[in-house]
Amino acid sequence: MQHLWETYQSISIDNYQETYHDAVQFKDEAISRFNLGILRLTERARVERIYWACCEKILSLTRQQEYVPDELEDLEKIMASIYYINLSVFQSAPDCWAIDQLFPIMPIHRLDQEPTQRGILADLTCDSDGKIDRFIDLRDVKSVLELHSFKPKNPITWECSSMELIRRLWGNLHNLFGDTNTVHIQLTPKGYQN
Repeated sequence: MQHLWETYQSISIDNYQETYHDAVQFKDEAISRFNLGILRLTERARVERIYWACCEKILSLTRQQEYVPDELEDLEKIMASIYYINLSVFQSAPDCWAIDQLFPIMPIHRLDQEPTQRGILADLTCDSDGKIDRFIDLRDVKSVLELHSFKPKNPITWECSSMELIRRLWGNLHNLFGDTNTVHIQLTPKGYQN
């Protein structure tokens, strides 16, 4: 724990890549000691808190760099928050999971505030398997979305393509807001019928 704390204190723009490797090593050693019964649960919890503080500090430094080393590229996704949404991705955004279609997703509230968080969207269903973790970027696809911090009295709403993807971040429905709208069109000799 002491070594990990010293690593946290020494993180700088000059050594963030090296200190990241040190932090990972010290956390892995602590987990091994916990599994062997040498480290108590409270000590393991402290190690986890220090480790994630190291990652947060390193991530803030990597965001200032033009080039991010390969081993730190996934840090943004690892550190992303999960915003649970009261819908089923499988029912409400089937093209997202079925054929990996990307939808433009953006907030429609709090537009006068710059987002301070990064996260992915996960559905709030009985199995919670649906998630949206691929977003449109200027040049490519990004794995996190810039988000506002959650305030229970000020729910966040996003617009996804032409449908409202997220109504509120909480609710008392089981898992769905209802069926998606569908139109069945049939081609007959006389033309189209619906």
